Formats: sequence, C-alpha cells, structure tokens
Amino acid sequence: MNIRHFFDNIDEKTIDRITEKYPPLSSDDKERLYAMSKKKYNRAKNENSSNAIEVSGVERYRKPVWHKVMSAVAAAVVVLGGIGGTLALIRRNNDADILKNESSQLAEIEDIAQQLTDEFFDLKNIISSRGAAYDENDTLTYKIGIFDDALENPDQYTYERIFFKVTDERFSNAQDIYNALKNITSSTYFSEERYENATIPWEYSWDYENEKEKNLDLFYNLGTDVSMFENGSEVGREYFLDAEGNPMEESPIDFEDDFDWEAPRSIWMADYVEYNGSLYMLTPDYVHDPVGVVYDYNEKIEITDVTNDSFTVIRYADISHNENIIKRAEFKFVRENGEWCIDNFFECVLDTEGVGSEETDYNVIAQQLSDKLLEFENIINYGNVSYDENDSISFTVINSEDMEWTEKYSNVATFYKVTDPRFTCRQDVYNEVRSFFSSCCYRKDYFYMQNFLGYTLECCLGNDLSKYENGGTIDLAVNGHNDMEHIYLFCFCEYNGELYVRQHYSELSEYTSDVTIKKTGENSFTATRSFTKHYSDEDITSEKCFDFVLEAGKWKIDKVYLAGEESEGGYDYTAIAQQLFDDYLEVESVIKWGDVSYDENDSITFYTYNSNDAEWADNNVGERTFCKVTDKRFSSCQDIYEMLRAITTTECEPKENFMNADWFDQFNLSSFLGGDVSMFEVGEKIDINHEISDWRWPGYSINRSVFVEYNGELYVNRRYNETPVFTSDVIIKETGENSFTTTRKYKSPGYSVEEYCILEVVLENGEWKIDKVYISEEESEDVTESDDEYEYLDIAGDLTDKFFYMIDVLGAYNVSYDENDFITYNCYSVSNPATFSEKYGVDLSGAEEKTDFLYTRKLYKVTDERFKSCQDIYNALRELTSSSLLPEKNYENADLPIYGNEWVTTPIAILGTDVSMYESGSSIYDSYFSDFENRKFDMQDSDNWEAALSAFSSHYVEYNGNLYIIGDMGYSDMPDVHVNLQNVEENRFSVTRKHIISYEDETERIESYNFDFVFENGEWKIDNVERVVSDEEAIGNAIASYVDTLIRSDTDKYGNIYENPDVFDFGFEIVGYNGENNCTARVILTDYDYVDIIELTAEIDIKEQKVINAEIIELQ
Repeated sequence: MNIRHFFDNIDEKTIDRITEKYPPLSSDDKERLYAMSKKKYNRAKNENSSNAIEVSGVERYRKPVWHKVMSAVAAAVVVLGGIGGTLALIRRNNDADILKNESSQLAEIEDIAQQLTDEFFDLKNIISSRGAAYDENDTLTYKIGIFDDALENPDQYTYERIFFKVTDERFSNAQDIYNALKNITSSTYFSEERYENATIPWEYSWDYENEKEKNLDLFYNLGTDVSMFENGSEVGREYFLDAEGNPMEESPIDFEDDFDWEAPRSIWMADYVEYNGSLYMLTPDYVHDPVGVVYDYNEKIEITDVTNDSFTVIRYADISHNENIIKRAEFKFVRENGEWCIDNFFECVLDTEGVGSEETDYNVIAQQLSDKLLEFENIINYGNVSYDENDSISFTVINSEDMEWTEKYSNVATFYKVTDPRFTCRQDVYNEVRSFFSSCCYRKDYFYMQNFLGYTLECCLGNDLSKYENGGTIDLAVNGHNDMEHIYLFCFCEYNGELYVRQHYSELSEYTSDVTIKKTGENSFTATRSFTKHYSDEDITSEKCFDFVLEAGKWKIDKVYLAGEESEGGYDYTAIAQQLFDDYLEVESVIKWGDVSYDENDSITFYTYNSNDAEWADNNVGERTFCKVTDKRFSSCQDIYEMLRAITTTECEPKENFMNADWFDQFNLSSFLGGDVSMFEVGEKIDINHEISDWRWPGYSINRSVFVEYNGELYVNRRYNETPVFTSDVIIKETGENSFTTTRKYKSPGYSVEEYCILEVVLENGEWKIDKVYISEEESEDVTESDDEYEYLDIAGDLTDKFFYMIDVLGAYNVSYDENDFITYNCYSVSNPATFSEKYGVDLSGAEEKTDFLYTRKLYKVTDERFKSCQDIYNALRELTSSSLLPEKNYENADLPIYGNEWVTTPIAILGTDVSMYESGSSIYDSYFSDFENRKFDMQDSDNWEAALSAFSSHYVEYNGNLYIIGDMGYSDMPDVHVNLQNVEENRFSVTRKHIISYEDETERIESYNFDFVFENGEWKIDNVERVVSDEEAIGNAIASYVDTLIRSDTDKYGNIYENPDVFDFGFEIVGYNGENNCTARVILTDYDYVDIIELTAEIDIKEQKVINAEIIELQ
C-alpha cells in the first residue's frame, strides 16, 4: 500500500467503532499522558548522555534524538483529531485484536509524516541556511563594492564573495531546488511554476511602501545565472542601478527583458548562483553573513486533527542547554490528487515548563510574562546573572591610531564565568527570549541582527573572544573592529566555549505597579504596567504596554511599547499633543528666533555690503553682531538641528547634516543655522553681491542667519526679544491606528494675526513624533470645516513649490556651479539676404551676406549633486508630473513648461545637448542651425545643428561628460503664496495658487495658476498647469498680436510702428464691455521716436485673446 494513500478506503463503521471504544481525551488526560511521555524521554536521554552537543562551523546543534526504541512512546500516545472529535489511540495488549489493522495504518501515516517533514527540513535548510553539500576546492569568486581609486583607502569599500560548487546530485540549478520543494507541497503552498516568481513562506522582509511585513522573494536566496561575469570579475553597484541611479530590484524580476540587473544583484546578495551550467553556493560560515545556527528536529512525531483529507503533524527540536526550551514545528497535510502533501508550516519556540500556560486568568498571565520580560531586560542590558567571581578573563582595549578614543574609552574589560544553569552560551539567552515572545517577533534562529527592546542583541550579548589572549591587549587599529567595537559596552562574551559576563553596578529597572488588563479577545489581550528605569541623575517612570497572543497553547508577548497616560482610546492624545506642541515651540524659538542664553560681552561683528546694488544694500545689509552662546545644550549648529530631529520623524527630517536639511519642507535651515564663518576676520567687510551661486557660502550666513560658528564656538544674532506663543488649548482633530492630527492657535513675533498651527503626529519606533507642520490662516476657532482641506493643501503646496522651483531651474536659477571652471563660445550672426527675403517676404535683392559678432557665451560647470546631465533635470521635473502631462521619457522629445502658460516646443533652447564636438573657445555661427524651428531633433543625423544651437543659446549643455550652465541667473526668491482648494473628486483635485510678486519700486502683481492633481501609481502628481490670464493681459496680448500682423501685412505703411511692450501691458484704455468675453479697447501707437502716429480702436474676444474688428486712425 502506498503510504500516501492512508485513509483512502477507511469506512465509517471502523471510524465509529474506534471513536466509541476510545473516546476523546480530556485536557487533564492529555497533560497526564504527555508528562508520562516526557518522563520516559528524559530517562532515556540521561541514559544516552554521551550524545552531547556538537558545535562546528555554523554551530549546528545536535541534541540526543528520540531513538527508534522510543517510538513506543509515540505509539503509546498518538492523539488523532478524527471525524466528530479527537481520537486517542492507546495501544494496549487487550485491544490488539481491534487495533491491529488501525495500528498498521497508523504506522504508515507516521512513515509518510516522517519522510515528507524530513525532506521539507532538508530543503528549508538548503534554501535558508545554505545547507547543500559542496566541493571546497571548486570555487567561484567575485569582488563587489565601490570601485573608485579616488576614495581614501578604496579597499575598505570592496570585498570578495566566494561561492562553492554544489555537489548534491539533485540540484544543478535553482529551479531544481524549487521543484523538489513543490514535489512535497500542495499547489496552494507553492503556486508559482518558476522559482523567481515564488516567495518563501517562512521568511519575511519589510515592505516599506505598504509599511508591513511580506514574504521574501525566493529569487533573493536562489539567485540566477551569472555566467555573463567571468570568474574573478569585479562587479560594481552600477550593474544593477538604472539610468536614474535607483536599484533595479524595484523592477519586476524578468530574465527575458533588456535589464540584466538580476545577475549582478545575485552576485551581491544571493546565497546561490548558477555559472556555466553548475550551481554554486556561499558557505554557511561566510564571514560577512554567517548562518549562525541550524537546529535538527528529533524523530518524535505527534499526529493530530485527522480527517479523510487532512491531518496535522507536530515535531520538536532540542535547542538549548535548558531542556524545557524546545522548538516546535507544525505541519498541515492535505490530500491533493490522491496523494498526501504539506499544505502549511509554522515554527515557534516554547518553554514547556515556564510561564504562559493556557489559562484564562489574564492578570496571572500578564504578571508572569511581564516579570519574565523584566528579568531578561536586566540580564541582557545589565548582566544580572549569577557568576563565579573567582573565574574571570580580562582584556585591555586600545586604539593606537586614535589616542582620543583610547583616552576616552580604554579600560580593562573583565568578564566572569556565568554559573546560571540556563545559559552556557549567548544563543541560550536568545532562545529563552524566543520562548516567551511570539514567533513573529523573533523568526530567526540566530541572535545576530536581532533587536531586544530597541537594543541590538549582538551589542549586548557580545562576541566570541577566544582568539585573544586572556590578560592581553586588543588594539583596534591592528585587529579591526569586527569583534571589539562594543567591547567596552556589552555585557557578555564567549571564551573557549564558556559564557562570561561583566559586572555592572547600575540600579536595575523595576515595575512600580501591578498589571492592568485593558482589552481582551478570543486569543489575545492587552495589559499595562508602570515601569521605572534608574539613571545616574534621575529616575524615569513610564507606562509599559503589552500585547499578548496565544500561540501553540502558550500565552506569549507579541508587542511591547511605551505610552503616555492611557485613555479609553488607548492613548491620551491631548497630553501627547500638548508635549509635542511645547517641544515644537521650544525648537522654533531657538532656531528661528535665537532664544538661547548668550554672553553679550563676548561678541563678533562683521559688516556686509553689496557692491552691485546700493539701493538693495541700504535695506538688507550692514552691521552683523553675534554673541557667544552660553546655553549648555548647544555647542554647534548641528546640536540645534539634533534637537529638531529628536521630535520629528525620520521622513520629516531625513538629512543627517543641518546644511542639507529643511525646516519642515518649507525652507532650507541654512537661513537660520549658518555654519562655520571662520574664514572671515572679525570686523571684516563682506561683499554680498550675489555673484557666488552657492547659497551655503559663509558670507550669506553672516548676512541672514541666526546662528554661526566661529573658531569652534557657537554665536547667535538674536532677532527679537519676543518668541512665538500658543494662545489656545490643544484640539485633537483626527485619530488613526498610529497617527493623529492636532491644532492649536498660534501667534508669531511681529505678526498681529493669530493663526492655527497644525501638527500631523505618527508613532515611530514606539515614540510619538511630529511628521508634518503647517500653518492655517483660518480665523475661526472651529476649524472642522477645513479638515478635509489640510491634506490636499499640504500636497498642493509641496508639489507646486517643487514645480515652480524646477521651472526656475529650467530658467537657470537655483543651481550651484563653479565660477572658476567654465567653457566659452564666440557667437556670430550670419545675415543671408535670400533667407530673409523668403522668410519675411521682404525684397533684399542686391544686399550682401553679412557676419556680425554677437557675444561670447560663458557656461560654468554645475556642482549641484542632483544634476549630472540635462536628462537629470528633466527627470526631476517628471517626478512631479503625471504621465499624461509629460509623457516623453527623454527630454529632447518633450515640450517643457516655462513661464506659466508658455510651453517650449524646442526643449534644446533650454536643455541643450552634448557640445563636446566644439572645443571651448570655438566660434559658432547661427547659420549652423538656420530654420531650426522646423527641424526634428535627431542626434543621429549628419549636420549636428543641435550641438551648435545648444552652444549658441541653451541654458544648459553637456561637455566632456559634465553639465554646464549659463552662470548669470543666481537664485530666485519664492514669492508669497496662497493656495485655495477648488474641486475634489475621487483620485483627483484642483487648486488655484496665487503669487504676490513684489518689485523693487514697491509695486505688486498677482499671478494665479490653476493646478490639477491626479493620484497615479500610489502618488499624487501634477496633471495640468495653467496660468490664469487676467482680462487686461488678454486684451494686451490681442492688441500686440494684431499690431504685429499689421506691420507684417504692409511694412511700407506700418513698418515704423514701435511694438512697445509697455503699451501693450499698460498703455491701452478699455472703452467698454460688450458682454462677458467681449470688449472695446483703444490704444495710441508711436514710432521709434515716441511720436504718436496711429489711434487703434479694437473689438476684442477676451477669451480667445483675439481682435475681431479694428478701426485705424492715422495721426500724422
């Protein structure tokens, strides 16, 4: 009989007879029988104590197995969940006649369970722990990393990955491994036919886009064919980055497409690769990514929940010196196409004698498990275990190349042998932790790279220091940092197979209350407990929250987090918001208003002026005095920035250095935190003439910043004696699972109107942080009507800010460049009479061709790290827009938006092309690109007009691999702005944005733009932009167009009309309106000597910006 066909033909009568004869066991019966089994097992294990732990290479743990003679235990107690309930088959001599058949069938199902689960463990070990057999003499080597000789110590940025040829005859490629797994599992457990499309059900990675765990793609373990790279090749990062520098793994895995990112990515990251028809594997003890430990499951098998088409198998692994700590694997078997196969798999670690037993007294469970957590927090963080003070090892740690570090941290690190019987190695400590935490908290068998309450375990549990001599000196400069960089901090180490601990004299953390049960569910509940942590200068008490779940019959901790005083909803949002508003106000007062203590008798003074603009200088430059900061919190601008980062999310303030950071995406922090200005002498006069394009130039910092650094000290220029204040209590607006929005009335110094400060707050790594801040001019105390607008206005404000910024970039603003690194071209105009006659219809017969020198163009090398090419600039603009607004992928084929409604249909006029064919200093003639408006951009044609036009007129060009810019534009100021929400639909909304632009003569002009936004591929994008044209501008445009046509129609009669833009903008009179979109306007036109020559009265279609009828009166 095929063992996969057990129960195929079992009849209902037999099942009924067995059920009647052997009724389901009660819970007490099960416990009693399990205890008897365990007692027999322990006795047998003690009798075979010679089977000790064997540790080698990857620390494979081999504990005493359940020998075949012990199969009688499994045969004595096999719990079968059958039809109608649980069957307990207990073999007794007096029942042999009834169970002879059934016991035979039971043995067969045990055989299939043993066989398939053994195969599964073997394949799981091969996939996740590099468990395949290999030939250590047949290797494949690649060098990976960053290959740049310009780097200091370039070898530090590269290392080797050595793969060994797999000798397991079952596998010649990655698909063979996957097929072997599919052969023993159901079609739903592994549904994909190809391994590169499959995921690993027992391994997880973090999905950053959706902020949740996901199963790891099998491809990232099994790799692909790398034969395209010769053995011994160097494989740099550039092989799996796209043209924009983004990792190609974000693209679908497709071996047939044109992007071969999968092969280099496999060399860099995969455990297996294929090469010239053979399969290769990293060794389990690969130095840069060791597997650590692999646990072997023993032969004990439990079978439960049996039906005609399914049953469950339980297996165990002995993983710890503490015999009560075991690993449990559960398999679900189903019958598919007439054969048994594995349909699901789950692992966890259990303490068979410890806390968390299956009961419903939540207070007892919470008390026991929270106590257990505290015990191990004090063990792991403070080394609170028993030890032998007469058995110790010591090391002196120094760094001969860093005496400052040595003086600060060097000491004699003494460790004492641990005598706690539970722990013989660091892994034992980790396994104990796994036994009372749920499996989703600690999925990995090895403690490396695992966290415990915010601490990295290897930093606490330390390293194996056996290679260093007891009593000797460890020099970091000689031995490297792999083993010792935390030796002066961590509590434990291993030495010659023994576990050692350092003495720590810190006062241990403790609970200061009993548990409080908050919420209960069917298999979960939540509790809180007051917790005090003792520091050298203060004690901090907080509320620790616990989520508990029932797993494999044991209650376990699923989540631990801190909270403020809890309310019915789980958090006291008002208290949290109050604190964050206070923190925000303190940070703003410091950064924007200089609210720190300082010594007014210790100051530095500079004088700024502008040699190019005396009128501007009268209002914006002058004496700048900074006083030395005495606030002990801050010794540098970076210290102040860290204060801001402490209350904000990493997404809000992602930059490490303050010079690259923004104040809540509104403006660059260098406007307030100026950095080091030591390059100037105290009392020096500094020319602020805007010719230096880098806004981080220290001269600008002196002129505008609140803080500067000088000779290692921090100085402040206090702006106002006042600071911002809140004028109302906190209002909580909207709450989510891990977020909420809150508002508070706010008044800024020098501003008479109260505004609303709105914070968006999220829970990040157990702490509430500010994610966004924005100000609303809503005057009503009830801002609920504006709730829906906040997010849209925030999105619109951010995207339109970036859009106009990029428009300025296209206009050659806001890009830094090196004024000492430039190229030049001498530009000439060639006047061809024949061409002009044909183009403008003017008779120039007899005229001669003429060449005139126009100007010398100077273009400067761009130093802005964002832009290495013209395509980079276009890509930055495309990131903001929908696929329909800028559908072209390449800039040379695109229409570029610039100056409101005007779209440049010849983008090369803005973003040029490669001009390397023309040496710097060459002469360029406009005849090279005559009639370019009607020519198609084609870099493959023969005349290269594109390069000539670019050198002649483009804002940007590329030259010998670098990007260059016309360098006379400088930096534009963002005008005052108002954004109003116009329309909201599903996945779309529209806003009107108004610019209030101020001119030097103190006049103002308002420009309005309509923006449409669309939700595309999970992101909001600009879908359309249109500048709103006022009636006056439309009328002026219509008149200007009409006059231009008039001149061209009869140059003899009207050729002396001066097309004065001031007249078209402001010099006409609206006589009257003839409906909503129709009016009559009158204008006086002059010649070039400003003599009035024509009075034009025109009927105008305002919407079409077109003259319908006109009356012309000649005045001369």
